[in-house]
Amino acid sequence: MQDSTPRRYDRMLLAKVISGLGSPMILAFPAFIALIITTNPPSLPLLLLVAFFFGSAFPMLVIYFMYKMGKVGDLDVTDRSQRTVPFILNILMYALGTIIMLALNAPAIVSALMFCYTMNTLVTFLISLHWKISVHAIGVAGPFTCLIYFLGWLYSPLLLLIIPIGWSRVELKAHTLAQVVAGFLLSMAMTWAQLVLLFRFFL
Repeated sequence: MQDSTPRRYDRMLLAKVISGLGSPMILAFPAFIALIITTNPPSLPLLLLVAFFFGSAFPMLVIYFMYKMGKVGDLDVTDRSQRTVPFILNILMYALGTIIMLALNAPAIVSALMFCYTMNTLVTFLISLHWKISVHAIGVAGPFTCLIYFLGWLYSPLLLLIIPIGWSRVELKAHTLAQVVAGFLLSMAMTWAQLVLLFRFFL
């Protein structure tokens, strides 16, 4: 009988690579880049820096330093009981990023996306207190739903990234299929609803 161990190792390695590249904090910046370049504001370079630091770099650094300090067991914060502090710090980072975007008169859709990150992360945190919903799935659906809302359905194929990323999370036994699907659908619904309300009443 053929030894399946090498094949299993290859699957796990591929899953780890896809999971790493599909991190919500990595996917955030390309979405901000697309929106900022499309709207082409006068302060474009500064807004790109704000989006990078508050949408991607700072949230990643929070988890990295907590991992180095031994406060979390791994960079994915697999243990749900260890997620409270990273969640709270990242919510504060996104909220501060939203305030800075508004202060810089960023295009409305850019400020709206940062606000969606704040609220989606808050809701995810509250759910995670009771159930380990997939943050990766939420990180796929949120920014790409925003791109679809603003730039049109031509960008909807980006949502198909949930297939490899969702597979990687299930393969790594970080989530069940239900947790991935729930995160994806919830994030799409929350993001779309927030954008509709923001542009109807506030922006």
